[in-house]
Amino acid sequence: MGVRGLLGYCLDHKSCECVKYVNIVEVAKEKGAIEILVDFYAFMHYVLQRFWRTLTTVNNNPLLRLMGGEYAAFDAYLTKLVTDLRSCGIHLVMYIDGAIGSSKATMDRKLQTWKDRYSQNLQKMRDNLDVIAGYKQISDLSEDSAVRPVLLEVQMMETLKACECEVVQCTSGEADYVLARNLMIRPQAFAIFSNDSDFCIFRDCRFIPCQLFDINNDLKLGGMQQLPEKPQQLTVGILHSSAVASLLQLQDESALVELSIIAGNDFTGPFSRQLKMSLGLQERAHVTEVADWIQHHKCVENHPAAADMMQRNRKLADSIRQSREFYSAGSATMEETSGDTTSPLTQAIESAIEKGDLPTSMMGIHRGFYWQRIMLEDCHYGCPNVETALTPLRALIFRIIVPWRSNVVEEYGRSQAQEPRWNRVCAVPDRFIITFDRIQREKIFPNLRTFACIMSYHEPDFPHKFMDLYGRRNGFIYLLLRFFLCMNSGVNLFIGLEEFLALVAMVVGRVDESWYQALALTPSVRSITLASWFQAVYRHAYAYLGKLLYISHEFPAPKHVFSGAVWTAFHVASSQQGQQYLHVHFPRELCHIRGDMDRILNDKKHIIPKLVEGIFNYYR
Repeated sequence: MGVRGLLGYCLDHKSCECVKYVNIVEVAKEKGAIEILVDFYAFMHYVLQRFWRTLTTVNNNPLLRLMGGEYAAFDAYLTKLVTDLRSCGIHLVMYIDGAIGSSKATMDRKLQTWKDRYSQNLQKMRDNLDVIAGYKQISDLSEDSAVRPVLLEVQMMETLKACECEVVQCTSGEADYVLARNLMIRPQAFAIFSNDSDFCIFRDCRFIPCQLFDINNDLKLGGMQQLPEKPQQLTVGILHSSAVASLLQLQDESALVELSIIAGNDFTGPFSRQLKMSLGLQERAHVTEVADWIQHHKCVENHPAAADMMQRNRKLADSIRQSREFYSAGSATMEETSGDTTSPLTQAIESAIEKGDLPTSMMGIHRGFYWQRIMLEDCHYGCPNVETALTPLRALIFRIIVPWRSNVVEEYGRSQAQEPRWNRVCAVPDRFIITFDRIQREKIFPNLRTFACIMSYHEPDFPHKFMDLYGRRNGFIYLLLRFFLCMNSGVNLFIGLEEFLALVAMVVGRVDESWYQALALTPSVRSITLASWFQAVYRHAYAYLGKLLYISHEFPAPKHVFSGAVWTAFHVASSQQGQQYLHVHFPRELCHIRGDMDRILNDKKHIIPKLVEGIFNYYR
């Protein structure tokens, strides 16, 4: 979160000596190679915005970002960017925050902030659905209002892995301190890429804000080019903490820490209003006003009112002490731990996260906390939501990583009444499901059987063993399709046969996605909901259960499974009303779409009866 208003003030004065402009291609040539330490989520947001800008411009289709995700195109875009930078000697090192709930200290400080962000993201979801429903225009939405595709992080991690990009996952807490610390100790570390003003405060910190990366657009991101361009030069603006102190007319960098304490950082934020009032400052005092105060008083304790507050309020005094330790980044003492690490289960999970075998969210679940994902789905009152529908599956997955002694996970997310709330989920007491520390990577066949057993929990006697019949890759897809059909046949989304066949065609077929991306079809709330639900099932199966069982590498990545543009077209063409619409507005395209669907379904006609067995009668 950082210090409110500080980064904005620095960017407003970027023409001053506060910002140093550097051609990092030239620096990399001089040094042999450099590392940019990257805030993963800031980078993901930065790249995604420019990817959507490019894809919608090239295809003249502004609705693409509402369709659910174009993972193959995103994979190609990100791969080109990362490999081009590496060929210039610029190596990106990604740092990922620990999951919500993985650190009690961070949880206590930031829970309300996370709740507020969740509510803001719910409003973004409603705004996007209003566009899909025709109540608003796509032009009414800002770029920041886009809802992240459900499988974005999964695909991004797979792409970075394929590019051999180093990824550092924090097992608990946020990555800010680890980033600042690694800038000091990694020999080739040059600067930090982020949008967090905390990096203006850390001593001797070199910080590239997202707004000052590639200021001359040498990479050609967000333009008419389908893919980024390899840069001959790459100019970035660097904020150095000493320059920030000079801009604010502070004596040295240590005064920036005092500024953050008064202005409100992650530690002192809850006390900021009370502290400012005691110091004679307005509640929303500008950073320059706080800097003026520091010029006269040097540090917080020098004001008698603040000193008195610190004596009476131990939590305030602790937050001030923690702020100074945090921003010093001089030792490893501030690196947060997830709590008790003595149990074999905790140690196994921590080790797997550090190695990149598990996503960071697993530690949050292990500590008894799960933050539900916001995705585009029908959110009218009473409509089911997918995270709630998948609770029984999660309860089985929880058994693998939740200690037997605790057994309960607190979930926070949207209810059917739309408003977020807490919900308690108990891990299923199944003695046949072993905990993560006992799962062995090399025991692939038992792990595959466990996967199939859990993904078939709702019909344990189903006769067809898809992985045995069709191999691991195809079997995974068929297992997901069957699971999706069972959870939505006669309940939840009440899916029909033609809709399901459209989904089968999209998932198992291979078509020219670029052709579909140029189709300016408006998705329906129904098609978006079905897309989000299927992707949520995939996410649970691939990124949760598959990772825990060390078998996700056997399964296809999102780029091979889902395309929002293809799904939108197939879903429209699956109904009689949709075909009539296409016949009037896209007559030539209708023939192409139906041709692709019929070809794929005919090719898979031997498997479809098994997928729908006991639910639909299929004759074709």
